[in-house]
Amino acid sequence: MGEKLGLCRKRILVVFVILFILATMLRFNLCSGFSSFKVDGKVIFVPDNFSTIKEAVKAASDGDVIIVRDGVYFENIDVLKSVKIISENGPNSTVILADVINDNVFDIFSDNVTIFGFTIKGADVAAGIFLHYGISHCNISNNIITENLYGIRLTTASNNVISGNTVANNTYGIVLDSYSRENTISRNLIEGNVHGLYLKESFGNKIYLNCFLSEENAYSSDSTNIWNTPQKVNYFYKNKSFTSFLGNFWNDYGGEDLNGDGIGDQPYNISLSDTDEYPLMGLFKNNTILLVDLFPPVVEFVNITPSSPEPNEAIKIIAYITDRGSGVNKTILWYSTNYEPWIPIEMVQSNGYWVAVIPGQPEGTDIEFYIEVFDNQGNVARSHVYFLTVSTTYHSSPNPSNGAFGAALAVIALLILISLAFLGFIGSRGQESTTFQSWQTSSQRSEDRDSTQLKETVNFDKKLPLEVPKLSEEDKNILFELESEKSALEDLLRNLDEKLRLRKIDIKEYYELYKEYKRELYLIEKKLTEFKVKLGLRGALRCMVCGLEIRSGEDIVFCRYCNSPAHREHLLEWLHIKGICPYCRHPLREHDLL
Repeated sequence: MGEKLGLCRKRILVVFVILFILATMLRFNLCSGFSSFKVDGKVIFVPDNFSTIKEAVKAASDGDVIIVRDGVYFENIDVLKSVKIISENGPNSTVILADVINDNVFDIFSDNVTIFGFTIKGADVAAGIFLHYGISHCNISNNIITENLYGIRLTTASNNVISGNTVANNTYGIVLDSYSRENTISRNLIEGNVHGLYLKESFGNKIYLNCFLSEENAYSSDSTNIWNTPQKVNYFYKNKSFTSFLGNFWNDYGGEDLNGDGIGDQPYNISLSDTDEYPLMGLFKNNTILLVDLFPPVVEFVNITPSSPEPNEAIKIIAYITDRGSGVNKTILWYSTNYEPWIPIEMVQSNGYWVAVIPGQPEGTDIEFYIEVFDNQGNVARSHVYFLTVSTTYHSSPNPSNGAFGAALAVIALLILISLAFLGFIGSRGQESTTFQSWQTSSQRSEDRDSTQLKETVNFDKKLPLEVPKLSEEDKNILFELESEKSALEDLLRNLDEKLRLRKIDIKEYYELYKEYKRELYLIEKKLTEFKVKLGLRGALRCMVCGLEIRSGEDIVFCRYCNSPAHREHLLEWLHIKGICPYCRHPLREHDLL
């Protein structure tokens, strides 16, 4: 009898110790309300009893609990039994990295599986946790699931619980597809994913009290689900008590809360059949909606006075800035002259606007500036970059004694112009009859002249309308090298803007690269201008056939006689018809082109 009593006491003690260990392990529970586990079988420790989680699962039986101690485990785990896999001290202490990146970290093939308290990552082309076809009554709670193709994926799965997880920085955060139904997704932080919650052909899933902070928060196709709590909830908002159904918090929700109950007055539309009717104005925690400012300020418009400043004239910048959350704390105007380092000026609020003054600059100075705004919760916004150039002015002598002399010169010049115009008119009338008489004869010969144009003698004594400098081969190479560098930098700036638009680069890195490229472009353009002036060129090189600017990389040729440039295709077409240079009128063949 005594032996039986002692054995009974030992068994009771063992059960008590196991329950005590489980209760201690679950002290890190975040927000799912998960406070205890039912132990139907034995308890297995990793790495005490088995060195890997995979080995422990393989050796376990239905109902067993596998407790994983702190550490980093490189594994892909197939779960074919109804077991509970629990970390000892939570997701910050127990990390499971995919050993094979194209395989799921957890492949769950059995019902009634629990995954609790892990960081799960590294399945670059697979899922962190994958519940396969027909799986039900599993519990995925209090995990950090990050840097996978799919964070959590359910396919034709039902009646599972996904609660209290942080699902962050995956391509797809949580996916329900292929008629997944009646699953509960609640109290999860779903942030930084390309697609937060992705639903396809899934119905009757209950989705509530989640916090969505992803690029695309939710996508729903051929699906109808429930986006609020099953029952009304008693809660607090701004120290007031309310009772209502509660939905989810969406960082891109644009509605208002005019009655101040913490619930948006307009629904959050996900698709035609999926709508959150009770969108929250803050995070839900401990039965309280916490007002959290996740929205950066907005620079609504900027006024520049004057828009074309004169030399040494101060430039007043006025900005209208709004913030839908905690309010604007500080505003800084950053400006740069001739692409030198940025200079900050703290803007001052005046009559609802933010004002700063850029000091006057010398003539011809290139000025760029942008506005950086901080709200009281630390959110930051930056405006576009604005550009302006200080005007170049030309000053005449202020000596008043020159006034009468200048007026007299103006009168004489005007009389000369009138006389020349009158003489030109008389001359043109005198030639009119001769021109009319010769028109018929010349028109009859026009077809023959076109066919024999290449044989006609060109009058080289005719003065060209503009002197075109002849370029040496070395000059051409330098010129086009500079043009190529300019074109390459312009391409880099365009690509940089596109990266910013697609959010492939953060704003700080954008402005650093932008500043570097713009300064290089400024120096190249300055060098190119100086070189063109030295060669006697004015402005951009233009095709002498089409008149358009010639850009770097285009197939161009030069006339060997006047050195004028043209697009090769345009000039060859011209020569096929005319046979002469369109600029200097010299007979020209394809082999004469440089």
